[in-house]
Amino acid sequence: MKKLNNEPTVKVINKTATYTTNTLTPTNVVTNTTSLRLAIAKYQSNSYKLLSNQQHINFSAELSKSSCTKRIHNAWFSSQPTDELADKCSALALHDYQQLIFSDPLAYGLLPIIDNIAFTLDVSDKQLKKLKRALKVKDFTKFKLKKSGPTFNLKNNQERYSDFAMFSFDKGKLIMLYWGLSEPIRAARPTQRLMKISFNPARFTSEEIICFFTWLKESKIFNYRKVIRNANVTRIDTALDLFGFHLCNLIIDKPQVKDVTYVQNVSCAGEVVVGTVKLGSPTNSNLTAYDKQHKLVGVNESGIPLIAYKDGELLAITRIERKYKPADGKSITLVNLDSAPYFLKDVIIYSPTILRELTSKERAVVRTNGFADWLFVQCSDERRAFINELLPRYTLYVNHESIYSAQNKQLAYLKSLIINV
Repeated sequence: MKKLNNEPTVKVINKTATYTTNTLTPTNVVTNTTSLRLAIAKYQSNSYKLLSNQQHINFSAELSKSSCTKRIHNAWFSSQPTDELADKCSALALHDYQQLIFSDPLAYGLLPIIDNIAFTLDVSDKQLKKLKRALKVKDFTKFKLKKSGPTFNLKNNQERYSDFAMFSFDKGKLIMLYWGLSEPIRAARPTQRLMKISFNPARFTSEEIICFFTWLKESKIFNYRKVIRNANVTRIDTALDLFGFHLCNLIIDKPQVKDVTYVQNVSCAGEVVVGTVKLGSPTNSNLTAYDKQHKLVGVNESGIPLIAYKDGELLAITRIERKYKPADGKSITLVNLDSAPYFLKDVIIYSPTILRELTSKERAVVRTNGFADWLFVQCSDERRAFINELLPRYTLYVNHESIYSAQNKQLAYLKSLIINV
């Protein structure tokens, strides 16, 4: 976890969102290993609609029936862990559980999720006029044009494009289309392409994605196959959900990244606990880990069933998400989407048993701020040097080959849906 050059810049943002479990109605109840697997499959099929229910079932390998695997599961889940930091005893059980799921990730629901994609299209001003005519005709049935107009009408707009169209299939299912550049921006960015499409593939079924891009193709705005294949990918977000332990128990690092940001949540019990840790600049490519369950309960009608124990306590879900902007690395065209870099490249995950080396005061900081803030801000130089010497011994084995292969398959599938309509 030792950083290069300078120590990381650590920033804190306080977030005081709260919820009460008695207002929630989780539909996935975990009582044993089998029900956990079924709950994860149901959660995945609702949070990643790009794949069918059967595809989610096929992706999840049959869990081992060995007594060893059952003991590992039972040892960790017997206490129904939520957002508590693992203590000296439970850290051993958590180590075994984390090592189990990272060794065979797909078998335990660790399926890469394509959570956002954006790409620009090389079109002309004449073709933009065809686009405007197509929008006026509204020749589509399974989705609607929710709103359109100048981009300055969009809340928190950061786009340089002058106009937008927002297409909607259902609640939360939005595809954004941007086009046009002002003269000053054209002068400053002469190679900027004139159209951009952005959406979250995880929220759409494959049929819905096909439906939208079929409309775009049949509108004859441009030579679809030529333009879409050579679309310039500007952003790819890939996520991974980890089930059964809170963010404070995930010891994660990207050694060459020095910028660290953390966000604090307030739990339903009124306790401050780390909610988000971001490694890397918020404006560029970065890696974020956050409390996914806390986010879900704060979103009304998310449509994603929560996972809970039989007493109503929510099962912790920690999401790791990589925002990748090819402008920070190699350029990617849509036809080569599946050549995107591995989203967990250079990521190291350490065993939670390292927490046994900490004092009670240090552990309290880890629970509220995260391990990175404790190590790089709270520690003295001597203490930090001691922990850095220990960390390599605590490195967990992660089957990156399996996760990377699954990422490539997801990107190849998405590419095929868009290009081959």
